[in-house]
Amino acid sequence: MKPRMGVRPVRLGRSPTYLVCMRVCIPWWSREARPATEGFNLTDCDDCRTFFVVLWEFTPLTAHYDFGLGAMADSFEDAADCIEKAVVENKFLNWPLPICFLRRHAIELFLKSMLVILDRRFAGVSKLEEVRVSVKDKPKPLTTIHSIGELYDNLKARLVLYEEKWQPICSTDWLSFPVELDSWIAEIEEVDGKGTFFRYPDSGNSEGDEAKSMFKKSSVEEILASISPDSIPRHTVIVGDDDTVTEVYTENRDAIVRELEALRGATTLLSAANFGLRTELAGGR
Repeated sequence: MKPRMGVRPVRLGRSPTYLVCMRVCIPWWSREARPATEGFNLTDCDDCRTFFVVLWEFTPLTAHYDFGLGAMADSFEDAADCIEKAVVENKFLNWPLPICFLRRHAIELFLKSMLVILDRRFAGVSKLEEVRVSVKDKPKPLTTIHSIGELYDNLKARLVLYEEKWQPICSTDWLSFPVELDSWIAEIEEVDGKGTFFRYPDSGNSEGDEAKSMFKKSSVEEILASISPDSIPRHTVIVGDDDTVTEVYTENRDAIVRELEALRGATTLLSAANFGLRTELAGGR
């Protein structure tokens, strides 16, 4: 992937001010393009001099080019970031679940935002209800689709469809997403294709509920074998009326770890992609 535009979102406190260099020589998905919190110098890149401030977050959602989808995605991503920072010192039971839900929903909204931007720019769409996506070769209203796999496939198809229109005016190769994103989206889709896995228990999917639980079934022998000077697991022992151990559970330290990593990676990348596409095709509106 060889994108030719980099973006540097700068957050001052909790008030977002976005400074964009249209000629910076780092890709939008690079870790080097991470947000700076203070001391950002407009002369950091000697080859770049064209900057402007994007103010869409200082306007109502109804004034946004994507009808507010991207800004709402930002808010869900920010909420997930805040919780992740907080649980470093104050963990609570099943803490990964709300973080995963927030990131998964942010991904859905980022993808929908990008589809809207493309259709507004190149298909003359003027209302959110007019945007359609293809699901099993049938057109469906965008607002009714929650599968991020379907949304991601439709985004790539749209970029191909409109390639001759966006390529002359964009500095980014939008058809070349990092390969990691494909694997992250596929992994998330397999676990949570409907957007409900991190929100509700599912009596029909006991394996899934066990996998996302902070405690798992164990035995006294397993607990004793796992204890070491450096690691003492949390566990629950249920004793029956006859003073015999009837159930044993221990902390599930592997609960949705891979899923959280995939969600974190996809959210960060799509946030930057959404920002870049919005900048190039909607003038930062």
